[in-house]
Amino acid sequence: LATRDVVDNARDAKDLGVDALFVFPPQGMMDVSTAWNPSQYPEVWVDMLNSIAREVDLPMITHPTASGSSPLFGQGMPLDATLRFCRDVPNIAGWKMLYPYPGYRVVAEALRSLDQPVAVMGALATFFHEYHTM
Repeated sequence: LATRDVVDNARDAKDLGVDALFVFPPQGMMDVSTAWNPSQYPEVWVDMLNSIAREVDLPMITHPTASGSSPLFGQGMPLDATLRFCRDVPNIAGWKMLYPYPGYRVVAEALRSLDQPVAVMGALATFFHEYHTM
């Protein structure tokens, strides 16, 4: 979807009474979803998220997938991109954790150090204990 389409969908959701949005990086085009480097080109998603935020001003929960990030971060966003998104988009209220355990710990600790609260949302049941210990 183009940014305009995503904003229209978010506006429709708000009109239906949703309390928050569950957002994904652009994924419709194979070249974007498999080759996009979020550390090098964060504006690909930052611009889209801020367009949504300006239009509907709802909290956002992320599904931050990234292709070929690193062994530490697996299919999740690398740390520098994660922090950039959270700092540049104040509507981000939750970060779904798609990381192997060592990366999960690194990202969770970094999210907890931000000035604004961003909920750490474990995607894997094996990390359930992390909800209460961090």
